[in-house]
Amino acid sequence: MPALNPRYLRGVRTSASLLFCLVLGGLSAATAIAGGLPETTVEAGVYLDYVAPDATAPTDGAIRFGFSGLLETITADAELVPPADTNLPWFVGGTPTCLSVTREGGTITRLEFVSACTVSGTVVRVDDVYGPDADAYLIGDRLAAPVTMVEGDPAYATLIGVPAAAGTTLAVTFQVDTTVGAPTSFTGVTSVTGPVTDLGNGDFMVGDATLPSAEIDDASRASLTSVAGLGVDATVDITGDGIIQVEGEPTLEVSLSVSLPAPTSAPTATSTAAPTANPTPAPTAGELPDTGVATPGDGGPWWPALPAAMLLAAGTWRLVDARRRV
Repeated sequence: MPALNPRYLRGVRTSASLLFCLVLGGLSAATAIAGGLPETTVEAGVYLDYVAPDATAPTDGAIRFGFSGLLETITADAELVPPADTNLPWFVGGTPTCLSVTREGGTITRLEFVSACTVSGTVVRVDDVYGPDADAYLIGDRLAAPVTMVEGDPAYATLIGVPAAAGTTLAVTFQVDTTVGAPTSFTGVTSVTGPVTDLGNGDFMVGDATLPSAEIDDASRASLTSVAGLGVDATVDITGDGIIQVEGEPTLEVSLSVSLPAPTSAPTATSTAAPTANPTPAPTAGELPDTGVATPGDGGPWWPALPAAMLLAAGTWRLVDARRRV
């Protein structure tokens, strides 16, 4: 039997390895689709329609993240890390919190409070969020601020009302006490850009949003005043730091930072006058040779006088020749 070509053997081994990888990858994909590999995410903000799972019955539970999210199933034997096992019912529909959520095959198998999370999204005013006439501003569908609070408090009007009017994003980061699952503080960040208008009552309008006078510090007021009515866009960065009270509404302090466009320098004036003529000075009588013909270096080109010089030389030669004949 003839010996096999080594190059052929290497090709067979390579093909076999590739085939093994493809089969293994296909099995992994099939496993992920059929059984569902665990996937963990952090869900921030409000949750609704919570039903605790019961492993003894057994009965699945349920939860909905956000105001318009899908209702998700919590498996009967899901792990609810304390104090989530006892405290989750406390925060349904109102108090935001931060939850680590593990899902397998489309169902929730584990829930745990975590120390921080961020809700980010546009701000929209929605009627009857909590019932008739209970209107609220929704932030990324995960947070709700009552209209009465936003429109009645200059700090909330700045942090929440401004992005609602401007159509910009508001990001709110929460700190959570994981021993109970309750939020303790938050920081909100947003911005607005647009031409500035002084409304005359201390308030300023930037684009379509109004900054309440009570929240405008002296430095920000000076910057806004300097460009008011000029049609120049200013950017106002807004930061709100809040403390969440055990009882009562949270306290909020707002700070502003105004950025103005860099001044443009006026273009340097350039002269369009015609260039000054600089004619070559005519040679003086003393600079000309006896023939009166310009030569190189005498202030002008010499070649135009060449025909005249040749005629003069020819005439002189004839004159000399005639004298010899005489």
